[in-house]
Amino acid sequence: MDKKPIPDFPKFFRESIRTSFEMEINQTAYIAAVFFPPDYHGDPCFSYQCGIGVLFIIAIMLVPFYIVITTGIKSVEKINEFPTSDYGKDLQMQLYKALVAQTLIPVLSLFLPFSGVFLLPLFEIDCALLTNSMMFVYALYPLVDPLPIFFFVRNYRNAVANIFCCKCGRENQIHNMAPPPEITSF
Repeated sequence: MDKKPIPDFPKFFRESIRTSFEMEINQTAYIAAVFFPPDYHGDPCFSYQCGIGVLFIIAIMLVPFYIVITTGIKSVEKINEFPTSDYGKDLQMQLYKALVAQTLIPVLSLFLPFSGVFLLPLFEIDCALLTNSMMFVYALYPLVDPLPIFFFVRNYRNAVANIFCCKCGRENQIHNMAPPPEITSF
């Protein structure tokens, strides 16, 4: 007999959506896969359709991941071209630290967790707890992404502090700024 999987995938998620969200499945939009649905005999059978779908999702995620990593590497190369004065070295180190942090934030908070959620079910590992925490992290990402600049780049941090600090006058702002880089003639 035929070992073809049963094509009615929504039946696998209907009860879970009803109990978790108190909604009917036809009222939702979702991405889901059943990698080993039962065939007509009740035996688990790998669904190539779901496997190919996850490969496409991973491929789509690799595009921005590649852009983040490539941009990070090229930015480090550009930072290394900064002037070699003390001011330049200090600014270079601050920007380098901020760049590393801004590269790691999306990798650790978006790419790796979402890849895990798509791949863990393939190995029949339950990732329900991961998906709940991921939505929280995903919502916080726009808030967390600019923080490395604030924490690592001193001039930016001082400028923001001066804007929000009422007791600092115009004279104070000028004295707190770092000296400009040395200009050399050619």
